[in-house]
Amino acid sequence: MIQSGTFQARILPSPSTAWQRILRQEDYDRAIADYDQAIQLNPKDPYAFITAASAYSRKKDYDRAIADYDQAIGLDPKHPEAFYNQGIAYRAKG
Repeated sequence: MIQSGTFQARILPSPSTAWQRILRQEDYDRAIADYDQAIQLNPKDPYAFITAASAYSRKKDYDRAIADYDQAIGLDPKHPEAFYNQGIAYRAKG
């Protein structure tokens, strides 16, 4: 998060970059690299971990997805999307 006076901006790849790579081109590795960069810039943003975890889930790397959901839950223990998606990853893992 960048703060300047009263303005705050979330540092994440825009939907036209990382997420669109996942949905349209299935370039999971590039999308994950973008989200890893976002996490490095702001390691306290649970949304960055959630979106990275979603990419790992689509890549069927469920252990890494679950680990990133754990990070998101640690940052925001009341984030329903993280819990829900982590449950899906556990189920897919078997």
